[in-house]
Amino acid sequence: MKFPLFLILNFLCFIGAQAESCDAETGVLAFKVCQSCHTIKQKSSATLQGPSLRGLLGRKVGSLASFSYSPAMQAADFVWTSENLNDFIHNPTAAIPWNGMPFGGIEVAETRAEIVCYIAGFREE
Repeated sequence: MKFPLFLILNFLCFIGAQAESCDAETGVLAFKVCQSCHTIKQKSSATLQGPSLRGLLGRKVGSLASFSYSPAMQAADFVWTSENLNDFIHNPTAAIPWNGMPFGGIEVAETRAEIVCYIAGFREE
């Protein structure tokens, strides 16, 4: 199977950025703002008010079968990457208008980076 060069480079840059800047303890603290609505340590079939974020990166937006997404999330036609997840966490309404998530976003870039890095560490089993 051949992969486009841009995907390979993005993946390598993402892994390199994780290795340099990801701190699990800081990530778990930053993720606390998410955990009132989202789970991450359980398999993706476990949902709260929001869907499980376990295995989120690489998954199509609005595609977790065990969660009932808003029409806007179902219509979003892209796969979660560290970059678009960062944009979404920064301003969910701007990233996906009418997404149904009652969250205003996180302004601090370092906090968003820690959350993205933390989420990236939880792959689907």
